[in-house]
Amino acid sequence: MIDPYRMVVVNVIASGVLTLGYLFYRYIFPKKPINIFILLILISLLPLISLLRKGVYGSGDLSINAIKTMALYSAISDGVFLPGWAENLNATFGYPLFIFTYPLPYYAASLLHFLQFSFVDSVKIVLGTSYIASGISMYLFAREMFKKKDLALVSSVFYLFAPYHLVDLHFRVDIGETLAFVFIPLVFLFANKIIKYVNFKWIILEAASIAILILSHQAVSLITVAVLLLYVSFLTYKNLNILRRFIISLLLGLSLSLFYWLPVILEKQYTHDIKQGLVEFTNLSYLIYAPWRLGFLFQGPRGELSFPVGYAHLIIIGIALLLIFLKKIRKRDRFYFIFFLSISLALVFMVTPLSKPIWQSLPLINSFQFSYRFMSAVIFTMAVVAGITAKYIKNRYILFIICAVAIFSTILNWGNRRAIPQITDRTLALQLPESTSMGEGLSPAMPRWLPSWINEVPKSQAEIMSGSGRVSLLKRNSIKHDYEIIAESNLEIKENTAYFPGWTAKLDGKKVSINYENPKYPGIITVKVPEGKHLLRLQFQDTSIRFFSKLTTLLTLLGFFFFFILQKTEIIISKKKMKRPNPSNQ
Repeated sequence: MIDPYRMVVVNVIASGVLTLGYLFYRYIFPKKPINIFILLILISLLPLISLLRKGVYGSGDLSINAIKTMALYSAISDGVFLPGWAENLNATFGYPLFIFTYPLPYYAASLLHFLQFSFVDSVKIVLGTSYIASGISMYLFAREMFKKKDLALVSSVFYLFAPYHLVDLHFRVDIGETLAFVFIPLVFLFANKIIKYVNFKWIILEAASIAILILSHQAVSLITVAVLLLYVSFLTYKNLNILRRFIISLLLGLSLSLFYWLPVILEKQYTHDIKQGLVEFTNLSYLIYAPWRLGFLFQGPRGELSFPVGYAHLIIIGIALLLIFLKKIRKRDRFYFIFFLSISLALVFMVTPLSKPIWQSLPLINSFQFSYRFMSAVIFTMAVVAGITAKYIKNRYILFIICAVAIFSTILNWGNRRAIPQITDRTLALQLPESTSMGEGLSPAMPRWLPSWINEVPKSQAEIMSGSGRVSLLKRNSIKHDYEIIAESNLEIKENTAYFPGWTAKLDGKKVSINYENPKYPGIITVKVPEGKHLLRLQFQDTSIRFFSKLTTLLTLLGFFFFFILQKTEIIISKKKMKRPNPSNQ
């Protein structure tokens, strides 16, 4: 049986077993309520069975994510815990990948590899655990909001089985967005806590969640924070003290993640901006109906993708609009209902070509490259709408059917259509230098002095371009290259590393200039060396921007640590005071 069909059969069997198990439990224990949380975990496992297949996928970025994890792990192994440079990529010329790409998913995968998982399996584990955790975080937010576990389960089901969520997980294999889905509900959960309670603990948790969201995916975090600001502003416009607490948490979150986003913004001037202004829009019909397999498959035969809102989600929108028309929404639910429904429709509009004038007038979102990135927020806002709407569906059987449609209408998308078991860590390691020119290369991180990605690995790390002498490599890691040079005449040495601000050269301990604009070798480091015996060191160091941003993040972390210690100390002191006997009672 062809792999995709085999996977569908496995998914159908697994779904049948879970459904029969649920019905059997209800039959044996008709009066005993089922544990909603455990049921949610079991449901979220269904689309993850395909991750157990060996190897990488025939489409998507699974192998690319594994390669980037390899590059990060190599840098960390050299003792560089916040690396910017990926030495082994770009035909070993390297490039500043980790200054510009979202770092958190690759740190998570690197940790798993340290625990002896393969790089490919580490990426799969990050994807799978992120998917499960996203359902849990949505459940926690919805339970806090609705105060009912069954409504929280409905929201979680609509969040987990939103077509865009599954396309990200299995077809695009976007590890950053998949991880970000864990933290979107959490930033709203802790925002609600800040609004309800005066406790600095919630400010800290909100700040940490915002920072982690930014480190997971920059575009998703920007969209989410924009919606979050609207949400909090509408709820707190009459109480500036609450709004002030939220702004503090937002600033702390930005400060905590400053080491990443500030260099991205300020050092972008040194990279190619290939996609600026060229936003790809999604066909409007693809948001309603997928054109493959009667609308139930979201990836075409040549890898083309559709991002439908979801058939169950469209049903919920219809019911929601009907409830508004009939004025059935209670006053206490009205704001949340109208807010999240309006935001959902506005975000869907931003995905369509009709929103092109808005994209052209907002340069900040122009760098998103794809309009469908707004779907990352749509799946959250629609999940909230589903939870509120479920509150007004009195017939539980109808609600059960709608949830079943949300789950099983996506069954053809519970796995990538083809696995390639022959491709392992060893295969990817051999392809590592050439992988950048073959698709791994992150265009926004490409130094602007390089005309294109390099596809030919040099025979040696350093070459004499003019003069006579000998160059011997003494030591080389991801950020430091040491050479012994015996120059019989004045030399010009080409050190086969792509230039980017931060690279410095020292000859016998004294700083010398680097030339990276030689027309014969554009963007490659060249150094002039006088006659004699010398030690040459090239080192990649933090620019003032990177140093400042890392220092700010470190100071913010220390502030969090001291707050934690202070809070624990106050708790211990208060407990001792309570235990101390009162002299008046003796």
